[in-house]
Amino acid sequence: MWCLILIALLGFSLPTQANEIKKPEAKIIFPMADLNQHGDSLLAYQSKITVTWNGTTYGTKINANAYQPKLFTGGISQLENQAKAYICAGRTLWKFQLKDGVGTFDKKVFEPGVTLRCVVDNNNALRIFDTKARMFFAETGHYGDKAGLSGDQIRFVRVGSYLAAMDDTGRTSFYSNDGDLLKVDRLTYGFDTHWEIAGGTHGILAADSYGTFEIRVAEDLSWERIQIPATPCEEKQLCGLSYAEDGSWFIVGYWGAYHGYGRKYVRVPVYNLPGKFAGVGAAHTGNGGNFLYFGPENGDRGLLPEIPEWESRLNSQDSSEDARSFVWTKQAPPKHYNLLGKVEVSEGRELYLSIKPQIGPMVEVNGIVASEESKVFSIDPMKTWEGRELQAQDRWWVKAMKLDEARDLAQNSGLTPQKVRVGVVDTGFDMSHPYKPVSFYENPNEVADNGIDDDKNGLVDDIYGYDFVNEDNEPEDENGHGTHVTGVIGGYNADTSDLFGVADNAEVIVAKVFNKKGLGNSIDLARAIVYLSKTGVELVNCSWGGGSKSLGLEDAFRILNKTGAKVLSSSGNSSFDTDEYPQIPLIYPGVTGIGATTVRGRLADYSNYGKTSVKLLYPGSKIFSTVPGGGFDDMSGTSMASGIASGTYAWFLGYQKARMIESGTSFDSKEQSDLAHSKVLNSFCESALDKPEWASECGRIDLYGAWLQLWPQN
Repeated sequence: MWCLILIALLGFSLPTQANEIKKPEAKIIFPMADLNQHGDSLLAYQSKITVTWNGTTYGTKINANAYQPKLFTGGISQLENQAKAYICAGRTLWKFQLKDGVGTFDKKVFEPGVTLRCVVDNNNALRIFDTKARMFFAETGHYGDKAGLSGDQIRFVRVGSYLAAMDDTGRTSFYSNDGDLLKVDRLTYGFDTHWEIAGGTHGILAADSYGTFEIRVAEDLSWERIQIPATPCEEKQLCGLSYAEDGSWFIVGYWGAYHGYGRKYVRVPVYNLPGKFAGVGAAHTGNGGNFLYFGPENGDRGLLPEIPEWESRLNSQDSSEDARSFVWTKQAPPKHYNLLGKVEVSEGRELYLSIKPQIGPMVEVNGIVASEESKVFSIDPMKTWEGRELQAQDRWWVKAMKLDEARDLAQNSGLTPQKVRVGVVDTGFDMSHPYKPVSFYENPNEVADNGIDDDKNGLVDDIYGYDFVNEDNEPEDENGHGTHVTGVIGGYNADTSDLFGVADNAEVIVAKVFNKKGLGNSIDLARAIVYLSKTGVELVNCSWGGGSKSLGLEDAFRILNKTGAKVLSSSGNSSFDTDEYPQIPLIYPGVTGIGATTVRGRLADYSNYGKTSVKLLYPGSKIFSTVPGGGFDDMSGTSMASGIASGTYAWFLGYQKARMIESGTSFDSKEQSDLAHSKVLNSFCESALDKPEWASECGRIDLYGAWLQLWPQN
């Protein structure tokens, strides 16, 4: 009987007609947000509650100072024909209804001392938990069993066909929809003072400033806890959490927004991330569906990127057996971690990106925001090469691009091209081959063969490049792919002065990341990309692609892109549209995609294509170039096309730099570097031949036309 007195109703206030509003006032303490599959939404915050139904937004103002604590809970109807929503704060319950086009908010106030938590169950009915009395009851006045909870703070959510009340010690009471207490269990070890949970069909999503985890709950109430490697919550911040019906999750905090399923996740590019101590309300409808979040002053909504494992055509492979992982931290990582650099989360907010080693000291690392396992990458299998003599038809690609005609124009210009530093991320290079680039990069801050990391970059004696596979300073090619690609970039015989490749001004840095079998991983790729970013490299060739999406690798490309260096990448050899099925690294910043053509100038049947993701088409079939052992052989693929493209790009960029220097332009700023790069790429694009819109953005390369486009006075 005492329970009835404790939570007796003071009664409904008179219903008030909802006001149609265009934009809510954005002042929130601990807000809430909810979405249904039809796009209808609910927002509750400090001074207003808004419901958007069928495109019309209704709102009612509230006096937030009267509702303590300022934690809003509730939900919106999931049924298209039942326009209603429920919101609780402190001891007050609001019910929104839409009848005959008129929206109303009814307010019900409970006895002093009552603190409410509200949810909408799987039957679309309101269920309430009084955290003071630790008791469940329904909108109809039906009371359930008392919960077996002892913590100070309590949250209340729907879990499949059940309801669950959890306290800050992790102790949880499971209820039937009728209020019968079914089970009491401890699901976690407890939370800090600011924590939040979200419920769904598959279980509970929970987060505080120390971690995020998912508790998958079966129909028999057995459960499994999964640690999620993304925790963007700041200390003393209530993160926004959402746990959709398909089991996917969405979390927003000071350090970013993430969307995932289990331990697999993607970063969500959102605007207006919340402040350090702000509460956030968040909701989403499922993998790749709509999302909504709201912070103290503003928010964002839109479509979520799809979780990698759910994409059908992307070549997603399992994580490698490599025990290393990417880690993003708020503070500088321990010394035994390999720090790659800082990455910007939003304006004024940066995280440290580092690599956690396989074996290291047992040092507790604080402030981890996210982590990611190493992902497997590979190049296309190589054909068996035996080596053969050069034949007349083997140089068809030179004629197809009008390279000799462009060289005549270059000779008549009277200019000498400036050196262009080119990084080649591949299987290495046969350093003893007679046809090698005119020059290799020499690290000025490293003393050769002294066994000491003189420049403190974590790599010992990296004079000409580095072997990230075998962890040494001799990036010798054990596969053949890298030697073949590097040969077309700038193969040159110093004894005969025979230029076999395109660019005699390329200064090459070899970064070996793929082994004898052509296998690599996202960790070493990221290390190589960041390594090149610190060498003053101007162009990087990536004749590889596909693989699993990797946030760590993406951030490595972001670090490189900030230096002004550009990347040319093969589009891939799977014959599909990379606009529709995005390919790595084409989707990363600063990367230009290259497709392949045949001897007849047509798109090769193996080449990937895309109107926006593939910029240019280059010769790629039966390309004769260097192979390990000092010989030559032909190979086909977009890898070869990308190598040729990098050679032509480096050659043109060298002349563009020479032109700018001749005119008195200083070339020591990123702005001037960006200008030179854009001039070269624009000339390639504007002069390109055969512009099949479905295959590439610009068409087939024409170097003679590009030269005249860039320097018509010549």
